[in-house]
Amino acid sequence: MAKPRISAKEVVQDIRAGLTDSTLMEKYNLSPKGLHSLFMKLLDSGAITRQDLVFKAPNPQPAAAPAGRGPVEETPFVPRSPQPGPSATLKVPGLSKKDGTWEVAMGEDTLTFFPSAAGDPMEVPRWEVDERLHVMPLWGGQAVLEVRDRKTKLKLKLDPAARARIEAWLGPLTESRVRAALANRFAYCMPVAIFIGLSSLAAADYLGVVMGTALGGLWILAKYWPRKELFLLDALWFAALTARVSFNVITGDSPFWLILVPVLLFAGLFGVLYYLDFREKETADGTV
Repeated sequence: MAKPRISAKEVVQDIRAGLTDSTLMEKYNLSPKGLHSLFMKLLDSGAITRQDLVFKAPNPQPAAAPAGRGPVEETPFVPRSPQPGPSATLKVPGLSKKDGTWEVAMGEDTLTFFPSAAGDPMEVPRWEVDERLHVMPLWGGQAVLEVRDRKTKLKLKLDPAARARIEAWLGPLTESRVRAALANRFAYCMPVAIFIGLSSLAAADYLGVVMGTALGGLWILAKYWPRKELFLLDALWFAALTARVSFNVITGDSPFWLILVPVLLFAGLFGVLYYLDFREKETADGTV
C-alpha cells in the first residue's frame, strides 16, 4: 500500500501554528519515529528551523489591520514554558552529590529538568532526544540518565521505577536511538584503535595489530551498521584483551598490569548490559 503524500507546506504551517506532536501524528497518520524523520527532513531542507520546533506562535495568522492603519505585526514566537505538575513529574537524584536532586516534568512533547537548588531548567524536546539524552543501563534495573545541554552535562541516577517512567515516555526503541547509544559507547574507539595498532606494529606484536584492527572495525560498523549485537562484540573484545593481559603477566610481564584486569572486565560488562537491555525492548520497525 502506497504511503499517503504529505504536504510539506501544510506541515510547516501546522508546526508554526503550535500543533502538538500527538496532533501532528494523528493528522498525518505518523508514528513517533515517522514524525521525527519528518522533522529531520524539514530541518535538512531548510523549510523550518529548530526555533520553529522549540517555539510556538500563539497567533500564527496576522490580524486584520484596522481601517486607515498599516498591517498589524504577527505575534512573535515565544518560548514554551512547561511547569511541573504533580501527575507528570518525578524526583531523581544526581549521580554525584554536587548534582543535587532534580524534578523531571514529562510533558507531551518535552522533558524538562528542574533543579532543586538555584539554576536554570533544562528542556529536551522529543525530536532532540537522540542527540541529548542517553540512558546507560545498570544492574538491578537501574540506569544512569545523561542529559546534554550546549555547555553542560547532567547525570541522574534512575531507580527501576523512575527508569520505567522515563522509558515509557521515550517510547519504543528505534534504530536512531541504538545508533546514538553506539556513538556514545564507541566515541573514542578509533583513536585508541590507531594507537594500539601502530604501537603493536612497531613492536612486531601482530596479535596487538589484530586487536587494534578489530576495535577499528567495530567503530566503522557502529557508524554504518548500528545493531545491538555490536555491544556484545564490544564486550567480547574487552574479554579478549583481559585474557591477553592476564596471559602476558603469567608469561613474564610485570604483575602491575593486573591492575587493568578489573577495569577491562567492568568495561566489558557494560557492553553485555547494553545488549541485554536492547534485546528486551521492542523496536518500532523490527530492524534493531
